[in-house]
Amino acid sequence: MSSLVAPLYNSTLTTLACNSSSIPFPSIYGARILSWTATLVVSFSASIHVGLYINHGSVTVDSASFCNVSITYTHPGQNDSINAFFYLPSDNTWNSRLQAVGGGGWQAGLTYSSLSGMLGAVGEGYASMSTDAGLGSQDVPENWALLSPGNFNLYALQNLASVSLNDLSLLGKALTESYYGVPPKFSYFTGCSQGGRQGIMLAQRYTDAFDVIAASAPAINWWFAIEDFE
Repeated sequence: MSSLVAPLYNSTLTTLACNSSSIPFPSIYGARILSWTATLVVSFSASIHVGLYINHGSVTVDSASFCNVSITYTHPGQNDSINAFFYLPSDNTWNSRLQAVGGGGWQAGLTYSSLSGMLGAVGEGYASMSTDAGLGSQDVPENWALLSPGNFNLYALQNLASVSLNDLSLLGKALTESYYGVPPKFSYFTGCSQGGRQGIMLAQRYTDAFDVIAASAPAINWWFAIEDFE
């Protein structure tokens, strides 16, 4: 992630304080916040390739300033620890919209591609966000899907499948409204492959989570895997 984030400075935005003591504490039912930080990023510039900004064109981010908020939370009793990142552009560049970026492969988000997509979204004026569903950087399911031989980690699977995505929507909307003083006018989810599957799940299970869902190449057809096992 270090190659994607500009140097951080102890400062504030022109009209908004970017620190965890100034932003009202977010909360969602059934979850407990373990930690959260808010740090200002200033004068960030980058060229985000079309392949890293899913369902969008390439974007040039020019001297952007944004509040980088990271939240770690748990669902008590489930032994999980989920990380969610939020990039909140300065109030004079925010387009009053919120965009979530999905994952890829076996990862829910917060990958290099996801973080690049978040930066591309900031370059277009969106507040952006992504979640790791509690899986961290693990990119193969054998590292987390089994608690023991024959016993699935159902909570982790549910977090990856959909639960953490709805959490992300609730946290993002609450945080955005707290930070800017008004709720986002529209909220979007964008993803491809795993992110496309996430979008399909959101549309089926959490119809109020996002106003618009762009779910490209969803990883939902597994007939080839069944053939491989035969």
